Amino acid sequence: YSISIDYAQPTDGNTGRSPWLQVDIFQGSFPGAADDVDIADQGLTLIDSVSSESFPDMDIHNFTSPLDLSLANTTDMLWIRIANLPGQGTDAGSWAVIDNVQIISEPAPCGSAYNPNPADGETDVVYNVIMSWTPGQFADKHDVYIGTDFDDVNNADINSILLVGPGQDVNTYNPGKLEFGQTYYWRVDEINAPSNPGEYKGPIWSFTVEPYSLKIPSENITASASSQSPGQGPEKTIDGSGLTDDLHSTNLTGMWFSQPSDPGQAWIQYDFDRAYQLNEMLVWNYNGQTISSLYGFEAVTVEYSTDGLEWATLENVAPFSPATGQEGYASNITVDFDNVAAKHVKITANNNHGGGVSIFNQYGLSEVRFMYIPVSARKPSPSDGAADVAIDTILSWRAGREAAEHKVYLSTDEQAVTDGTATATTINQTNYNPFGLGIGSTYYWRIDEVNDAEVNTLWEGGVWSFSTLSSLVVEDFESYNDILEGEDGSNLVYLTWIDGYDNPSTNGSTMGYTSGSSLETDITHNDSRYSVPLIYDNSTAGKSTVTVDPGELEIGRDWTVGSPEVLVVHLYGDATNNSATDQLYVSINGKKTVYEGDISRPDWEQFEIDLASLGTNLSNVNNLTIGLEGSGSGMIFLDNIELYRVAPTVEKIWLEAEDADSVTAPMVKFTDDPNASGGQYIGKPDGAGNDATASPAPNATATYTFEIVSGGKYMVGLRVYGYGTSDGFWVRIPGAAAVQTAEGADATLTDGWLDSNNFAEGSYWHWVYAVAGDDDGDPDAIYTLEPGTHTLLISNRDDGTMLDAVSIIKID
Repeated sequence: YSISIDYAQPTDGNTGRSPWLQVDIFQGSFPGAADDVDIADQGLTLIDSVSSESFPDMDIHNFTSPLDLSLANTTDMLWIRIANLPGQGTDAGSWAVIDNVQIISEPAPCGSAYNPNPADGETDVVYNVIMSWTPGQFADKHDVYIGTDFDDVNNADINSILLVGPGQDVNTYNPGKLEFGQTYYWRVDEINAPSNPGEYKGPIWSFTVEPYSLKIPSENITASASSQSPGQGPEKTIDGSGLTDDLHSTNLTGMWFSQPSDPGQAWIQYDFDRAYQLNEMLVWNYNGQTISSLYGFEAVTVEYSTDGLEWATLENVAPFSPATGQEGYASNITVDFDNVAAKHVKITANNNHGGGVSIFNQYGLSEVRFMYIPVSARKPSPSDGAADVAIDTILSWRAGREAAEHKVYLSTDEQAVTDGTATATTINQTNYNPFGLGIGSTYYWRIDEVNDAEVNTLWEGGVWSFSTLSSLVVEDFESYNDILEGEDGSNLVYLTWIDGYDNPSTNGSTMGYTSGSSLETDITHNDSRYSVPLIYDNSTAGKSTVTVDPGELEIGRDWTVGSPEVLVVHLYGDATNNSATDQLYVSINGKKTVYEGDISRPDWEQFEIDLASLGTNLSNVNNLTIGLEGSGSGMIFLDNIELYRVAPTVEKIWLEAEDADSVTAPMVKFTDDPNASGGQYIGKPDGAGNDATASPAPNATATYTFEIVSGGKYMVGLRVYGYGTSDGFWVRIPGAAAVQTAEGADATLTDGWLDSNNFAEGSYWHWVYAVAGDDDGDPDAIYTLEPGTHTLLISNRDDGTMLDAVSIIKID
């Protein structure tokens, strides 16, 4: 078995860093099987410095520690070879699993500068940026070079005028106000301390400064006009239609054109989403072919307003030049707005280039573009509309160019932020720590830029929003493994969650499986990697508990952070559990909440604990216990224990297969399997015949009635047992508004029936979703259902397929 990796030295110039290779290797009967064992010390070999696909018998590195790759060349190829596996050639040696390959880069002594800020090649860099970098490990002084030519910076030495920061002690440099739109090249040479003498010439980095003015996006502009011809509305002047690389075509549908009956002077008006400091307006005049271009504006009046009520006239606007009337017409009109503030602009045509001839009594423009000075705050972080934002996030933004202070509005009330009635905080930096953000909340924020020394002392910002994480993870069981205690990386679940394995007479619990992997990989919640079985036996002790100190978990002991209101424990029951004799509970700081659900239901359920009702100090949660009391024994699975503000709403309809309204022959009810939910299931007896045909079976149908509360999109889960070939069921919900695949395409139906077949075989009960075809790759089926009473029909398709339960789950 082998895997190859292309590798080259870093391209940022820091060739002194020492890369190391490490990898996890396992052997087992199948990838991910419970009997996988670490074979890192059992025959793994790594061949380095190989430039072909052969395996020469040299340069063998026994992979008991990371391999130093610092001598690798750009043409070298790394090879991981697994050889001489124990049991090779037998079932036990049939598989080897390679995972978690990592190339680790560490700073080497005496290296050059790296990690530049601005990043190498970055554009739209603020004009007053403070440059910085990460020094080499033993750097003492820094020589900084900067210029506008790559070769000049590359060739510069200590006598060059480009040496702007000689012998600096700090790893930052302030170049002052840089030229807008200019690309700069820079380098930092590192001079080591006398104890590690040496000087390292740095790599050449570059960045480009932001442009002087920006384009107002078309989506932030509304265009209207005195009139328009069919298909030639005023919006054509801002939507880029007819433009290719800023050159306009002669296609009339990409331009605005007035009606000949337009009374008086034709006009076109642009309304922005907010006030902008306008720099200039670029215009492409009407570009009808040849003589038609004479419909373009000539003498014009340009007016602007901040409120749409009071208007001012822009002085000294020159007549508009005519378009060329040919393909590839570039803008030839620039109107200087001299940085006035405006939310509305109106252009009125006093005449056109037709010279007043009656046939030229219409007016047109091809494109209009507004350029503004970015004096308002922009580039918010988190980005506008961002989701799953951490509650400890720091808000930041790109400052308006004239801003001296920043007025920050933040609230969960959008209207209060819009109106400016939300509480505001005035600061002088471009980041803000809001403190105390809550989980599961949407926040609205706005930055008003303030400078009392400017003509316009305040520039109101737009309203941005972000949503915080819906929950905080208390425990997801993803970090645990089966590395033996005391070995590097060991993290055994039962050493964090304390069980009663060593003292079953007082505590009948076992956290995790006792053979093979302690973790569960098949039955997991929301496609996580692991859940954990909690095995209980109350026959002696009367109780089975597992306990954790949250201080040992990432969540910590303070559960007031983020203002959660409910703890949700996701659990999966076992059909052999007895809810009548055994009671599940959760205790927080000794305050117990009993689970009212059914621990014998083999499906993921939510156990919700109202935190306020506990009456305990949530700022110091030092004990979380999950327990079962009673006289029986069994097992549940635990996964995704989370804190929420509002617990997620789960609309799920549970139908026991044997509780069907009717079951028609030859399908019958069976009562002889304790692993089936309720001990019963439905199917066909052996020899009853196979209905794996191209149309639904006329008989062998189970009928169920169920109630939909809210309506929407639903999936149908089936708990099945299949041991034949091409096992499956026909599924139908009469009256479903639509049956589609997960990708949105219509599912293939036969007389309203969905042929959901090729379920995974296996002599065990497991869940599948009704699928739009074969289970081995085809997408799940999605039913659109209205609120009210519905009927589910399931027709047995094959011998050997049995049905235990049905779960109808709302997904949207």
